[in-house]
Amino acid sequence: MSITNSFICKINDIEVVVESFGLFSKSFEKSGVFQERKIVMSGYKKSYAVYTGNNETSTETDYQIIVFINGEKVEEFEF
Repeated sequence: MSITNSFICKINDIEVVVESFGLFSKSFEKSGVFQERKIVMSGYKKSYAVYTGNNETSTETDYQIIVFINGEKVEEFEF
């Protein structure tokens, strides 16, 4: 069970890889197959505190998702 949102790698509207960060995890790697090609999705997150004023802080999180097809990093995506 995951409390966080999932990251979905779709190719031609087909979900190939779906994964999410666990509550305390900072990274993941999951693979799938699409038309005999190995698809690997690696995810990384970094959380940090941000001062918002009035002696208050909030937590912000940056995400980085990298996709490989047959071992080659995908450099360009079309949305």
